[in-house]
Amino acid sequence: MQPRCGAAITRDVSLWLVIARADDASDTLRARLEAAIRVAASLDERLTEAGIDGIAGAAAARRRLAAVLAGIDAEGLSAARAAVAALEHELAAADSALARLRALKERLAVLR
Repeated sequence: MQPRCGAAITRDVSLWLVIARADDASDTLRARLEAAIRVAASLDERLTEAGIDGIAGAAAARRRLAAVLAGIDAEGLSAARAAVAALEHELAAADSALARLRALKERLAVLR
């Protein structure tokens, strides 16, 4: 089970609190903050290049996906998987029958 969005926010806030409580010199704290900002900016840029509207777009996509997936129950998903498996079996059988018919057709063509 994936953590809810609030859990991610809490985790992020906790990271900032740990940084803020560090007994390091202010230069070390500044370096850590600058590194975190660079990582966030780089991630935002890569997401934008990938066609996602940065970090905000990724968060919005996650919310939309969560809303879509929330409407799918496990029983319905199991039924869909079973239907797909049955269809795969039927298609494999049809492929095999077509291969036998092709071979028969080739043999009959030789007899003509």
